[in-house]
Amino acid sequence: MKMDKDFSWKKTQEVEIDLTDWIKSLLLHWKGMVICALAAAVLLGGYSYIKSKSIKEAAGRESAEEIELKEEEQQSVAEAVQLAKEIADLENYMEQSVLMQIDPYQKNRIVLLYSIGQTSKQELQKISESYLSFLSYGGAVGAVAQADSEWDGIGDSYLAELVSAWQRADSTYRIISENDVGSIPAETLLYVEVTGVDAKMAEKLAADIQKALKDYEDEVQKVCGSHKLSLLKGEKSVVFDSSLLAQQREKKESLKSSRGNLKSMTEVFSHKQKAVYQEETGLDFNEGGQGTNAERAGVSFRYILLGVFAGVFGYCGLFACRYLMHDAIRSEKEFKAHYTIPFYGCIPVGKRQKEAERIWGRIRFMCRQQKVAKFCLAADSALSVQEKECMEQMKGKFEKWGIQPDVVEDLEGNISAWDQLADTGAVLLLCRLGHTSYATVDEQMGFYLENGIRVLGTVALDQRADNWL
Repeated sequence: MKMDKDFSWKKTQEVEIDLTDWIKSLLLHWKGMVICALAAAVLLGGYSYIKSKSIKEAAGRESAEEIELKEEEQQSVAEAVQLAKEIADLENYMEQSVLMQIDPYQKNRIVLLYSIGQTSKQELQKISESYLSFLSYGGAVGAVAQADSEWDGIGDSYLAELVSAWQRADSTYRIISENDVGSIPAETLLYVEVTGVDAKMAEKLAADIQKALKDYEDEVQKVCGSHKLSLLKGEKSVVFDSSLLAQQREKKESLKSSRGNLKSMTEVFSHKQKAVYQEETGLDFNEGGQGTNAERAGVSFRYILLGVFAGVFGYCGLFACRYLMHDAIRSEKEFKAHYTIPFYGCIPVGKRQKEAERIWGRIRFMCRQQKVAKFCLAADSALSVQEKECMEQMKGKFEKWGIQPDVVEDLEGNISAWDQLADTGAVLLLCRLGHTSYATVDEQMGFYLENGIRVLGTVALDQRADNWL
């Protein structure tokens, strides 16, 4: 290869890339590679979730509008939809009903005993039925809820479950002649049972029911006739209610059975039936317990794996571009392939002390052969703390051997260092792998040769092993 006359210290103008050093440098930056791989995996995983979700929603809309089912399949879907609605209603009832929350083994109740009197036998039945209707069919609890805002959180239908009423009439077996029917006074007993989650609730509801009955008495007198409604007694108690226990168990068993039936029905659905079922119920099919976790999540493992590879590949590409565009000496092999300047080795900063001593020994041998007792170690820029410590160790070692090395930093901007170069007349170039550029070495070599300074060779400092990111 033809040598350039202006750069006699060069073998070639082209820089040969050391593939081994590139791979080594890439592996030293493994943390950055892992971060890029994880970031790409998260991004592609999120993209796969959004894509899967949009496809399912589109498929659901398309199914409802375009999919046609056979009569038998449509009937099965209709039955499942009806059962799903019944289950939802029952679940809502079990959650909202106060009666379903009461402990049947410790039921707090208050029984109010009323007497309806001072009326005739003919009017008594209408009067008593008016009160029973008022208590049993929501009139009383409606009045209670309207009068007291404390019951706003409980629906009227659930509040009505806590109130029950029945009557018992006296003189049941008396024989009355037709002439005496209108003249004999009649009387009946009305029982009202009020239940609460606890004693405090039962007492509050019982007091409000009493007030509602008192207010309702005037209305009954206007419609049904004159009478007297009197509270005879109120009895508090905590009892075991076997009928309530049976009712609660019946509701729970019904809910459990319905859920099992719905699951059995939907498990055998085709994809078309599932789509129609989901559209008509307005619920995600997987909410019923069908499908796998992967289907519910909608995240594709293939996209995650692709993201990992894409992140690694992308990082390697960016690293390669930066590696190629960075005009810096990166390895001993690159330096030797480009320059004719003697190269004594790479000193690992802070590590492998034996390797450093081996390189110092080669420099000492060169000084002895060329009868050099004093030279300058010239660095193109300021050294780091670890690099300075390394040079101090080298200086101490050479002084024991009778050789005086002077370390010169930032040669370009340090004018006083030029006098040291003139005094010693010999220089050893100090390159920093990954930092010192080829252009800097060329400038220094031109300066030394123009001023008659003897170039003994080059030694490199390698601190890249400590730079993990």
